[in-house]
Amino acid sequence: MVAWCWACATSCVLTITDVRSRRLPFPIVAVMAAGGLGCLTMAAAAENRWTHVGFACVAAVGVFAAAAAVQVVAPEYTGGGDTALYGAVALYLGWFGWHGLVTGLLLATGLTAVVAILIAVVTRRARARFPAGPSVLAGALLGMLIA
Repeated sequence: MVAWCWACATSCVLTITDVRSRRLPFPIVAVMAAGGLGCLTMAAAAENRWTHVGFACVAAVGVFAAAAAVQVVAPEYTGGGDTALYGAVALYLGWFGWHGLVTGLLLATGLTAVVAILIAVVTRRARARFPAGPSVLAGALLGMLIA
């Protein structure tokens, strides 16, 4: 429960920051991930769910690596904060195993795609820039609730 409260609190800070400045500062994303790791580790110790926290860590590293590859291939569409954010949310989603991870990432990416399409239609610019953090976080948090 503490981990999910931490995820919500840091998501609020990241959402406000991204909407105002169109940046996801790495130190705040790192605090989200580090706090989550601490909370999930304590939950694993209390509930003897070490495989859950282990899978969550592997998921975070794997998703971060995949997001970094996307950033290298298409740097004009994603930033370093987005890359780090995907790794951080994968940590939380990974706690729920493959189903939670895949569901949460699909919701996060799908919601971001819907927002991108809506913004492109409203602005009439196919390459309109927008802060992706809020939709990634909303989709990931919804994935946590569903899992």
